[in-house]
Amino acid sequence: MIDVKPVLTASVVWLLALGFAADARAQAGAGDDRLPFCVRAAKWSSDPIPAADLWNAGGPGGAEVAVKTNAGNLALLSVSAVDTLVIESAQLFTPAGEPISTKEYLRVPAGSTFDLDTGTASSDAAADLKWNWGDGGRSLEPLNGAMVYDCR
Repeated sequence: MIDVKPVLTASVVWLLALGFAADARAQAGAGDDRLPFCVRAAKWSSDPIPAADLWNAGGPGGAEVAVKTNAGNLALLSVSAVDTLVIESAQLFTPAGEPISTKEYLRVPAGSTFDLDTGTASSDAAADLKWNWGDGGRSLEPLNGAMVYDCR
Protein backbone atom coordinates (compact mmCIF):
# COMPACT_ATOMS: atom_id res chain seq x y z
CA MET A 1 0.00 0.00 0.00
CA ILE A 2 1.26 3.48 -0.91
CA ASP A 3 1.60 6.02 1.90
CA VAL A 4 -0.20 9.11 0.55
CA LYS A 5 0.85 11.48 3.34
CA PRO A 6 4.43 12.15 2.09
CA VAL A 7 3.17 12.65 -1.48
CA LEU A 8 0.55 15.17 -0.34
CA THR A 9 3.05 16.96 1.90
CA ALA A 10 5.56 17.25 -0.94
CA SER A 11 2.83 18.57 -3.27
CA VAL A 12 1.75 21.22 -0.78
CA VAL A 13 5.37 22.32 -0.18
CA TRP A 14 5.96 22.51 -3.93
CA LEU A 15 2.81 24.63 -4.50
CA LEU A 16 3.75 26.97 -1.65
CA ALA A 17 7.24 27.41 -3.08
CA LEU A 18 5.77 28.27 -6.49
CA GLY A 19 3.45 30.84 -4.88
CA PHE A 20 6.28 32.50 -2.92
CA ALA A 21 8.43 32.63 -6.06
CA ALA A 22 5.61 34.28 -8.03
CA ASP A 23 5.08 36.83 -5.24
CA ALA A 24 8.79 37.65 -5.15
CA ARG A 25 8.87 38.15 -8.95
CA ALA A 26 5.81 40.41 -8.82
CA GLN A 27 7.28 42.53 -6.02
CA ALA A 28 10.63 42.84 -7.75
CA GLY A 29 8.93 44.12 -10.90
CA ALA A 30 6.60 46.59 -9.22
CA GLY A 31 8.75 49.66 -8.63
CA ASP A 32 5.86 51.80 -7.46
CA ASP A 33 5.16 49.58 -4.42
CA ARG A 34 7.20 52.06 -2.39
CA LEU A 35 4.80 54.87 -3.24
CA PRO A 36 2.04 55.72 -0.77
CA PHE A 37 -1.27 54.09 -1.71
CA CYS A 38 -2.96 57.39 -2.55
CA VAL A 39 -0.24 58.22 -5.09
CA ARG A 40 -0.37 54.73 -6.65
CA ALA A 41 -4.17 54.86 -6.90
CA ALA A 42 -4.41 58.48 -8.07
CA LYS A 43 -6.80 59.42 -10.85
CA TRP A 44 -4.85 62.42 -12.11
CA SER A 45 -6.65 65.62 -13.02
CA SER A 46 -5.70 69.09 -14.15
CA ASP A 47 -8.79 70.52 -12.43
CA PRO A 48 -8.22 72.69 -9.34
CA ILE A 49 -9.16 71.24 -5.95
CA PRO A 50 -11.55 73.61 -4.14
CA ALA A 51 -10.41 74.70 -0.69
CA ALA A 52 -13.69 73.40 0.74
CA ASP A 53 -12.72 69.89 -0.41
CA LEU A 54 -9.40 70.16 1.40
CA TRP A 55 -11.19 71.33 4.54
CA ASN A 56 -13.80 68.57 4.32
CA ALA A 57 -11.14 65.93 3.73
CA GLY A 58 -9.71 66.30 7.20
CA GLY A 59 -10.46 69.70 8.61
CA PRO A 60 -7.58 71.97 9.27
CA GLY A 61 -4.66 69.60 8.99
CA GLY A 62 -4.38 66.17 7.56
CA ALA A 63 -6.02 66.49 4.14
CA GLU A 64 -3.91 64.52 1.66
CA VAL A 65 -3.28 65.44 -1.97
CA ALA A 66 -1.27 63.44 -4.50
CA VAL A 67 0.62 65.45 -7.11
CA LYS A 68 2.37 64.58 -10.35
CA THR A 69 4.81 67.47 -10.82
CA ASN A 70 5.51 69.15 -14.13
CA ALA A 71 8.93 67.43 -14.04
CA GLY A 72 7.22 64.01 -13.79
CA ASN A 73 7.97 63.31 -10.12
CA LEU A 74 5.27 62.20 -7.69
CA ALA A 75 4.38 63.71 -4.32
CA LEU A 76 2.09 63.18 -1.36
CA LEU A 77 1.14 66.34 0.52
CA SER A 78 -0.51 66.70 3.89
CA VAL A 79 -2.14 70.13 3.88
CA SER A 80 -4.31 72.50 5.86
CA ALA A 81 -6.20 75.17 4.04
CA VAL A 82 -7.74 78.26 5.55
CA ASP A 83 -6.44 81.62 4.30
CA THR A 84 -2.88 80.43 3.90
CA LEU A 85 -2.25 76.96 2.53
CA VAL A 86 0.11 75.10 4.83
CA ILE A 87 1.90 72.07 3.46
CA GLU A 88 2.49 70.25 6.72
CA SER A 89 4.56 67.60 5.00
CA ALA A 90 5.57 66.79 1.44
CA GLN A 91 7.10 63.50 0.32
CA LEU A 92 8.63 63.60 -3.17
CA PHE A 93 9.36 60.45 -5.22
CA THR A 94 10.75 59.59 -8.64
CA PRO A 95 8.24 58.04 -11.06
CA ALA A 96 9.78 54.66 -10.16
CA GLY A 97 8.98 55.19 -6.46
CA GLU A 98 12.45 56.13 -5.20
CA PRO A 99 12.29 58.73 -2.40
CA ILE A 100 13.79 62.10 -3.35
CA SER A 101 13.04 64.35 -0.39
CA THR A 102 10.77 65.13 2.51
CA LYS A 103 9.86 68.69 3.44
CA GLU A 104 7.90 69.96 6.40
CA TYR A 105 5.88 73.08 7.02
CA LEU A 106 5.81 75.21 3.92
CA ARG A 107 3.45 78.20 4.12
CA VAL A 108 1.89 79.24 0.82
CA PRO A 109 0.18 82.66 1.04
CA ALA A 110 -2.92 83.37 -1.04
CA GLY A 111 -2.10 83.84 -4.72
CA SER A 112 1.36 82.22 -4.41
CA THR A 113 2.86 79.51 -6.57
CA PHE A 114 5.38 76.84 -5.65
CA ASP A 115 7.53 74.11 -7.13
CA LEU A 116 7.40 70.75 -5.35
CA ASP A 117 10.53 69.50 -7.12
CA THR A 118 12.60 72.16 -5.34
CA GLY A 119 10.29 72.65 -2.34
CA THR A 120 10.28 76.41 -2.75
CA ALA A 121 8.17 79.32 -3.93
CA SER A 122 8.44 79.73 -7.67
CA SER A 123 7.38 81.90 -10.58
CA ASP A 124 4.13 80.95 -12.32
CA ALA A 125 6.14 79.73 -15.33
CA ALA A 126 8.02 77.04 -13.35
CA ALA A 127 5.55 76.21 -10.57
CA ASP A 128 3.63 72.98 -10.05
CA LEU A 129 0.81 74.42 -7.94
CA LYS A 130 -0.88 77.71 -7.15
CA TRP A 131 -2.95 78.54 -4.08
CA ASN A 132 -5.64 80.58 -5.82
CA TRP A 133 -7.51 83.27 -4.01
CA GLY A 134 -10.10 85.35 -5.78
CA ASP A 135 -13.68 85.92 -6.82
CA GLY A 136 -14.04 82.27 -7.83
CA GLY A 137 -13.06 81.14 -4.34
CA ARG A 138 -9.97 79.45 -3.04
CA SER A 139 -8.49 76.41 -4.78
CA LEU A 140 -5.31 74.42 -5.24
CA GLU A 141 -4.56 74.66 -8.96
CA PRO A 142 -2.04 72.52 -10.88
CA LEU A 143 0.13 74.51 -13.31
CA ASN A 144 2.39 73.81 -16.27
CA GLY A 145 1.22 70.24 -16.88
CA ALA A 146 1.23 69.18 -13.22
CA MET A 147 -1.70 67.00 -12.10
CA VAL A 148 -3.46 66.54 -8.75
CA TYR A 149 -5.65 64.02 -6.95
CA ASP A 150 -7.67 64.60 -3.77
CA CYS A 151 -7.01 61.54 -1.60
CA ARG A 152 -10.37 61.59 0.21
